Amino acid sequence: MRASILYIVLAMTWLQLPAQVITLSDTLQKYAVTYPYYREDPLASFTFEEIKKEHFVQAHTKVPDFLGNFSEAIWYRFEVQNKSRSDDWYLEIKGGFMHHLTVYQVNENGSTDSLTLSGDSDFRARPVFSNNLIFPLKIPVDTSAGIYVRATSKTLIRSSMNISTLQKLYEDSLFNIYGDGFFTAVVVALLLYNLFVYFSLREKVYLYYIGYMFTAILHTNLVAGHLQVFLPWLDGLNTTTVLPFISLFSILFTNLFLQTRQYAPFIYKMRLPLIIICLLPLACYAAGGYGPAILLAAVFIFMLFAYWLSAGILAYRKGFAPAIFYIAGFGALVLMSVVFEFKMRGWLEESYWTDSSLFIGGAVEAVILSFALASKINFYKKEQERLQEQAYQQAIRFSRELISMQEAERKRIASELHDGLGQKLILIKNKILRAAQPGAAASIHLSG
Repeated sequence: MRASILYIVLAMTWLQLPAQVITLSDTLQKYAVTYPYYREDPLASFTFEEIKKEHFVQAHTKVPDFLGNFSEAIWYRFEVQNKSRSDDWYLEIKGGFMHHLTVYQVNENGSTDSLTLSGDSDFRARPVFSNNLIFPLKIPVDTSAGIYVRATSKTLIRSSMNISTLQKLYEDSLFNIYGDGFFTAVVVALLLYNLFVYFSLREKVYLYYIGYMFTAILHTNLVAGHLQVFLPWLDGLNTTTVLPFISLFSILFTNLFLQTRQYAPFIYKMRLPLIIICLLPLACYAAGGYGPAILLAAVFIFMLFAYWLSAGILAYRKGFAPAIFYIAGFGALVLMSVVFEFKMRGWLEESYWTDSSLFIGGAVEAVILSFALASKINFYKKEQERLQEQAYQQAIRFSRELISMQEAERKRIASELHDGLGQKLILIKNKILRAAQPGAAASIHLSG
């Protein structure tokens, strides 16, 4: 009787406060928490008892994205009804970059269970050792429970949540783990190869490539939560602090690889202002402005998308052939980043290809940019051969012209010898003959 009264009270409470209702029935299905009801907590001051009295609003997007939100915490609420044959369910919240997440479960008997997990704490202390935050939900069959989630983050707050059994979690994560590991290994192998090439050629462009790809794959593993498994103590290593370094190395690599000073002067002049702007998020983060920092970093990275493609197109149109590989490499990253963003917003269904799209884009980009560096060497080699051939042909033309000029000079000298000197000799001869005649001395004297 007492349990029934508590259930009625709980039901009336949920009727007064809006919440999404998720009905669990199939243990082999994953139930996404979409369009959740949420409440902003600007100062992170609400207690659990206080937040239960607050008004929640439903999100207008499938997966809310609090990018650059100036609230210190976000609360979510929804109701779960268990109509399945199992009471062993788990709430998975994707995003290893999240700071602290607390899940409150209000049971029908009025009791409340809570669990706090952190994105930067020891993963071995978690109930489920995983790159994502997983909370056990013990909901008896044919009962319901109210779920509250409190999220804080020093970077992006995004509520990509779903409920499933442990078996379903394992099956879905299996391909992702192998796939992410494979694509990460591809990038690492190319980094080591290009490091060897750098020591052979001593060209800075290879160092910039290594710096860019290293920070890019670091960021990808941060977003997926893999890096926190091995380095949980790196609290300051997150999306906000890594994106500026990705931007920095990409700008340095772009200008040196594409030779923008020669092929795209306008892009070259923009490099210093862009480098200064890309470091602003670090300054905001150091000052404690986590919201403005992530907002600046996210906006700037999208500005770089246009910068990369514009630089590549301009250099290619000016005759720098390896720029086509540059365009293809960065274009693949941009495309897969858009796919990942659409997946996170709920516009694309979750699958292996959408979940691992950042890893796929990073690996494809690393491969194509390695081809671009090799193409650059071939381009300059062919350019050098072309210049050598031009110099050789010019030398041949110069030799022919020199021989022609020498032959003309011989003809001129021969002509002068034949015409000028011959006429003078004939004139002298005639004078001598006249001098030998009788009476010629007087006439010569008179003529002289």
